[in-house]
Amino acid sequence: IVFYFLLIVAFAGSFNQCTLREDTTIMQETAWGAFGTYQVVSGILISASSSALGSLFGGARVLQAIARDQLFPYTKIFGYGSKKGDEPRTAVVFTWLIAQALVFVGGLDTIAPISTAFFCLSYATVNFSCFLLAISGTPNFRPSFKYYSWPVCLIGTLSNVAVMFYVDWRFGLVASIVEMAIFGFLLWREPQNDWGDVTQSIMFHQVRKYLLRLDPRKKHVKSWRPSILLLADSKSTALIDFCNNLKKGGLYIIGVAVDGNFGDFDRTTKLTHTWIEFIDSNKLKAFPQINVAPDLRHGLENLILLSGLGALQANTVVLPLIRIRNDSAQKLGKIAVAAQQDQQRQTVDDDKNENEDGDHVDEEHDDDDTKETQHEQQDEEEKEDTQQQQANEEEDEEKDKQLDDDSTDYTRSFTTDSRLITDYHLDVAAPSKTMQAMVPQTPADLDVNEYSTLCRNILAYRRNVVMTANFHAFDSQLIVSDALQKVLAQPKNSFFEMEPVGASMDDSNKTHKAQNFSVQEESFLTKTVTHDYINDAAVPKSREEAQWIDVWLFANDYTFESHAVEHNCKDDVFPMLIMQLAHVLLRNKVWKKSNAKLRVLLMVGNKWGQDDKHNFEALLQHLRLKRTIDHLQILKEPENYSKPTWQQIADGKRKASSLKKYYNSLNATIKALSSETYFVFMKLPQFPPVADEEEEMNKLSKLYYQSLYVLLRGLPPTALVATGETDPVISTDL
Repeated sequence: IVFYFLLIVAFAGSFNQCTLREDTTIMQETAWGAFGTYQVVSGILISASSSALGSLFGGARVLQAIARDQLFPYTKIFGYGSKKGDEPRTAVVFTWLIAQALVFVGGLDTIAPISTAFFCLSYATVNFSCFLLAISGTPNFRPSFKYYSWPVCLIGTLSNVAVMFYVDWRFGLVASIVEMAIFGFLLWREPQNDWGDVTQSIMFHQVRKYLLRLDPRKKHVKSWRPSILLLADSKSTALIDFCNNLKKGGLYIIGVAVDGNFGDFDRTTKLTHTWIEFIDSNKLKAFPQINVAPDLRHGLENLILLSGLGALQANTVVLPLIRIRNDSAQKLGKIAVAAQQDQQRQTVDDDKNENEDGDHVDEEHDDDDTKETQHEQQDEEEKEDTQQQQANEEEDEEKDKQLDDDSTDYTRSFTTDSRLITDYHLDVAAPSKTMQAMVPQTPADLDVNEYSTLCRNILAYRRNVVMTANFHAFDSQLIVSDALQKVLAQPKNSFFEMEPVGASMDDSNKTHKAQNFSVQEESFLTKTVTHDYINDAAVPKSREEAQWIDVWLFANDYTFESHAVEHNCKDDVFPMLIMQLAHVLLRNKVWKKSNAKLRVLLMVGNKWGQDDKHNFEALLQHLRLKRTIDHLQILKEPENYSKPTWQQIADGKRKASSLKKYYNSLNATIKALSSETYFVFMKLPQFPPVADEEEEMNKLSKLYYQSLYVLLRGLPPTALVATGETDPVISTDL
């Protein structure tokens, strides 16, 4: 470098500008005698040959690396290397042919601008890469050349680009277009190579920077959008895609809780990687979050507390409706779940997980380490559960035989597919076969008290609750992911897809089932209603004439006071959250393509008058929702439309069956108007009060969810919404 610098200075001080520009043999002419002339010529030949060979073999090795990385098609042949030294002979021949073709051009001045342009681009790219790595603050960027800085790298980048265009702007422009085209092709093809891309480091740096600027204290209702935490369900693949459409640019986290200890790293790591592949293959804009806890409810609550970062937090928790089954299904299901959990742990580390399984079973099931003792303890536990169930629910001693048959089908499907739980290297293109393995535990299988406690805690944490049901009837045309759409479009034979059993029965079975599930009979409403009651409902698989997104509102739940709308706390004045979610869904391109429209159905009491209607419509206008609603229908409650309060039921003034009758009547009304409905939003009914005695609490909770089963039977896919946020979610200002 010093010699080249001195040579430049000497030439600049010895010759004028015209001589340096036009005389190409100036070095030979000024050499010291004939010996000096031959020495200069020899030096030029050696230097040119060295540079040519260096470029020839250097370019060949670059071509060999490109071929081995499979960046471009039809280049595999150049990846060949000799047995000794891994010399790229094929690539050398190809590179030589290119160099020889350029030599045949016959003019150095013709080739010089081309080579200069590409060399300048190469040097500019190297300087720019160094600049990006330097400003990203990556700790592993420690180049052996210590005398560098990001300003020098940036100056080097700009200087090389400037020289390229100064020498010949036309060749500089062509070279730039060629490089951008190659870069664009690589971005489009997305080769699966782990290079440690510098863009990942830059994005991390920028995301962290702006995440720190996103101050949660400065949040405003104008910028509100649904950020969703989905507590995944193994029996509803449609719900995953639905939440992806519902987030509207917000955060989307898919949460899974695993029963186990904190040290189960291999198991949770494999499950996380499986979810990442699933999300990527189905083009979901989501983040997976796996949590390990000794029991399911605490694992789900940890997800709610810890999911998100900084101001980027989920404000809405979506979870499936609890599945309460009859005694036979519950007992057999416990055995299947225990077998699945035991099989899971054995796949990671037999010795390690055998001890952990023994500890877990001691804590949860009071079992011994041996398999034989475990089954004996399970049998004893089943007997105790049976006795307690009989003591708590005397009115449920006689069960429907059909429900028992359905529970047997459920257990058979459950045990058959349990082997999937051990394989985390799954075919992400077939979600229906993998969901049970990807979601080892679902919130829908919680105990009634645990499930109610979970929902109450979500609301207490000021998060919204969206409880979903009937997604086995979700229209496959509304699924964005092609892979998930194919799954939903296939015939659903397995209980894991929650296919209505009545869809494939003969006439005699249909008649028998209709008799068993006749909700008009007083005797039925006094019995225990299980989740199979929803699953066996005659729900149309597709609604070819569907057009509505229905929002069911009940005037008694809101005040509709226009002066208090800006202080709407947990939607006590107006159902902002439900309307906002329906509006978001309506703006989705898939729902637009299906010509979905918003319909609001308001059920009012006998005291509802014209002034109330005027206030309601004024609120819609004030919140800029009137243009969003395509149809508003006001329905009158019948005179016998009486909903019992929980206090009346607890005091014995009203029978428990009266609550089911109320929801049965409401179900009939909604179902009669839902033949052309894609989706239904309504407010989640109020939870029963917390009782001091566990037995009483269990009884009220079961009654609550059984009443929801009566309400939801035969309806389109439905979301029951409860608002936990204390601030409004719709702004009154632009």
